[in-house]
This record gives sequence, C-alpha cells and structure tokens, in this order.
Amino acid sequence: MRLLECGTSSVSPRHPLFRQFLVANPNPREVNLEHILPKKLSVGWEHVDEERHTAYLDRIGNLALLTNPKNIRNSNRPYTEKLKVYALSELVLTRMIYEEYPDGWGPTEIEDRQRRLAELAVKAWPLPSTTLSRSLRPSV
Repeated sequence: MRLLECGTSSVSPRHPLFRQFLVANPNPREVNLEHILPKKLSVGWEHVDEERHTAYLDRIGNLALLTNPKNIRNSNRPYTEKLKVYALSELVLTRMIYEEYPDGWGPTEIEDRQRRLAELAVKAWPLPSTTLSRSLRPSV
C-alpha cells in the first residue's frame, strides 16, 4: 500500500527515498492497515451479508493505510463515521476513499477501488518492455 501511495506522488522510482516505501510497515506504531469493511460486522453494516463479508474483507480494495491511533478508534464503526477520518488523512489513497466513495461502502465499491489500485500498481511496478513483449508472444 505504501508503494502505491508513493505512486500517487511525484517521487521517482529512481529517487533514494523511493526505497523506503518497499518496507511495508517500518513502524507499526505510526501506520497500519485499516479494513474499511470491518473485520467484525456491527451497526451500520447490515447491508453486507456474512457471505459477502467473508469474500470481500481482505481484498486490497478494502484496505487503507491509517495512523495507528486513528485505526484503533475507527475499527468497527459505521462507514459514515470512518469517512470523516479518511477525509482528514494525509495519505492520498486514504483520502481518496472520502472523495471517491462518499455514498457508502460495499462489494461494488471494493471492486472499483481494487481496479483503481491495480492500475496504480502497474504504474508503480512497470514491466520492462522486452519482458512484456515476450510474454505477449504466442508460444510455438
């Protein structure tokens, strides 16, 4: 997630500071992963049944970076309350949740965000053109 966050900024992959984003979480007291659709369904999440909850919980589209104290306070709250925290985030990808999904959160939004993150991942980890062209050639 940090590398994708970096991909939304102007930091070049060749810049020495870029490497710090390869470490998933150097200080868990500062930043950790937030499940937008919470691990435990509670008030405000009645629109998500147990089967969909299980299927969508750990998808990358359902994850966001938050500072640790914010994550602890946010954990199982309704989406409308979580949204207020995302709006104030200093992290672009987390703040985008507030900007792009103001009306609610569920499987459709998770799939959409997952697609957007995949597009960012392709930019963050581009394949060399020779590798890409070889992989697209039909095998003989």
